[in-house]
Amino acid sequence: MSKKDALLFLDATTISVVVGCRDCGHWRAFAWSKLEGWAVAAAHEARVHPDERAAQKALHMALKRHRDTPTPPE
Repeated sequence: MSKKDALLFLDATTISVVVGCRDCGHWRAFAWSKLEGWAVAAAHEARVHPDERAAQKALHMALKRHRDTPTPPE
């Protein structure tokens, strides 16, 4: 499945993220980061589309990238 065919998607800018669902055309959510956006998408997917796992996988990958990113020294 390509990104354009994904059920849930993020519309991200440098400031914010809008989460959308192609199956639930009226449903939208707001997040401050892509990581938070995938968490919101995964929660929607679990509640409304329990047979889907794409957002769960995207959240897992985002968490892995976030964990592997070194924290800059203060």
